[in-house]
Amino acid sequence: MMVVSDGSPLDFLIRLGCIDVLPNLYGSVLIPPIVLEECSHLATPANVKQFMSRLPDWIRVRAPKSCEVIPKLDAGEMAAIHLALEVGADFVFLDDWAARLAAGRRGLAVTGLLGILERADENSFLELSAVVHGFPADYRIDRALIDAALARSHYRRR
Repeated sequence: MMVVSDGSPLDFLIRLGCIDVLPNLYGSVLIPPIVLEECSHLATPANVKQFMSRLPDWIRVRAPKSCEVIPKLDAGEMAAIHLALEVGADFVFLDDWAARLAAGRRGLAVTGLLGILERADENSFLELSAVVHGFPADYRIDRALIDAALARSHYRRR
């Protein structure tokens, strides 16, 4: 399976201690160089910077050949969308609503942090209810989406 990620899903997965679900679910993950830079910025949490300074072999860095400007998106989101288009990715990981809309308009399948965590729960790699309660305060998501995911949770149905 071919997947491309923006920085936000990686950042939050690292901070939640759940980054290892990615190779279990998707094999390898492609990121554009700008995403590596964004996740290594001075304001980035130390554990995220440390992880990004020593990338595991299942994360590969690859620049898109071209990158047109997409209004309202940051450089990482634009690069992830263009790289996903170039490689024919099965998914692009994006959390920002405008980025998700832009990717969808271009025919890409999109998932974000919550979708990744739901899939990990479905495959018994983690318990969704235990993870979502640890979301960092700066993760912005409608509580109704979290509640709906918890209602579908594999572990809750046990």
